[in-house]
Amino acid sequence: MRMAPRRRCPGVPPTAARKAKTAVQMRSRDASLEAQAEQATQLALRGDLNVARVLTPAPAAHVEAPLSTGAPLPRAARAEAEAAFGADLSEVRIHHD
Repeated sequence: MRMAPRRRCPGVPPTAARKAKTAVQMRSRDASLEAQAEQATQLALRGDLNVARVLTPAPAAHVEAPLSTGAPLPRAARAEAEAAFGADLSEVRIHHD
């Protein structure tokens, strides 16, 4: 089966075309999520307690933990940052992996 050649807009770099396509896809997804939010709001205002049935589940979170335990902040940097933020930064670690 032959595929039609890709159309290119004269004067528009391919990267700009890809970004525009991605932006359109994101707006489409945002519109879908906005519609869900509106539907959930209407159900909640009517007293429906099972609003979750109309919502798309969020994707599972994925966090890559560093391989090392890290090193504490250098003393001078830690002292300056703690004074600036008014917080204890003793548990902050720097990872190089």
